[in-house]
Amino acid sequence: MNNKYFALVLAPAIALTIATGADARFGGGDREGGKQRGGQHQKLENVDKSVTKISNGVQMTLTSTDSDAVTQIQERAAKKAERERENVTVIVANLSDGVMITTTSDDAEQVSKMHERADKKALKSSIEKSITNLDNGVQITMTSSNANAVTKLQEKEPRTPKNEEISVVKTNISNGVQITITTTNSEMVERIQAKAEKKGKGGKRGGKGRAERGGNTQ
Repeated sequence: MNNKYFALVLAPAIALTIATGADARFGGGDREGGKQRGGQHQKLENVDKSVTKISNGVQMTLTSTDSDAVTQIQERAAKKAERERENVTVIVANLSDGVMITTTSDDAEQVSKMHERADKKALKSSIEKSITNLDNGVQITMTSSNANAVTKLQEKEPRTPKNEEISVVKTNISNGVQITITTTNSEMVERIQAKAEKKGKGGKRGGKGRAERGGNTQ
């Protein structure tokens, strides 16, 4: 089985793991924490983020105990403020440990979109994820204290794999879901675990690590 097929099998299941990594991505959907033009990955980790809806937009606060991260957050926020966007005003205020970005608009449609994105960010940030390697596959657990997030997790069904050697089972739990991906083919186990680990980066993990995959055979 090639890696493309593994991606097709795992993606629907792991797509439920709405990104929970605390990285510096600035308001309005801009991916300031993503790749630069040259392809260098610049996502900032160890950054606490909160987004508050205000009457005419949103206010995002990004803070960190890492002085280097604070510097980068503030530099990126300054660049964002310099961009011209129609009917949108961005005000940046540097804090001792980060930055506060206030994005507003006189356009009701723009404000509605900002609020919608803020609601989605709130759902995503409420989800905690753990990945546990099993002897025959992997178990992904996603939980949240947000009732709406729990509902969305539980309503989403994983795709049934075409390969009969792979089984994907989703189990609803009180505060989220558990997705168990297993195989009867021992040669596929490590590849499934590696794919889950790769897809799951950015979230909070628990359980066995790569060195504790007991039971794998090649």
